[in-house]
Amino acid sequence: MLVTAAQLDANVLFYHPEHVYGADGTYIDADTHSLTCTICGDVKTEAHDVIVKGGGAATCGDEGYTGDEFCSVCGQRLSEGTIIPPTGNHQTELVNAKEATETENGYTGDEVCTVCGKTISTGEVIPATGSNTPDTPDTPDDSGDCPYCGKHHDKIWIKIIHLVLWFFEKVFNVIKE
Repeated sequence: MLVTAAQLDANVLFYHPEHVYGADGTYIDADTHSLTCTICGDVKTEAHDVIVKGGGAATCGDEGYTGDEFCSVCGQRLSEGTIIPPTGNHQTELVNAKEATETENGYTGDEVCTVCGKTISTGEVIPATGSNTPDTPDTPDDSGDCPYCGKHHDKIWIKIIHLVLWFFEKVFNVIKE
């Protein structure tokens, strides 16, 4: 291509085999932008190279956004995005679940969303089983065996201590229930 000297601030004509267009385009309309050759000033028009900025998916509790469309060459915002309403579809897991034991209450657990942290449903208390072990009968018997540990004690003071321990264990369990 021939370029005039006026285009180059020189008094000669010269030839350049390829145009070298600048990286920054100029917005023309909703469909096109122009690029200018940095050597000769030639202008070419081309379609926008559309990219999306600022988009994000909606979650169970938060809005999303489709994102704004921009031209990556001229930088013009071509269209504004739209808001996406929350999905309401929670991703849940069971937390704080605990099995009941003989002496401690359990808990069915809370259903909690792993995305937004919202408690979807609250668990319920599972009462302690309260079943007696073979080593702790409900009442002392006349067999001579200790009601606390189930063993036979020859010394009376051990029998008295274990009987007191057995009594307080029973009182404590009644109060706890």
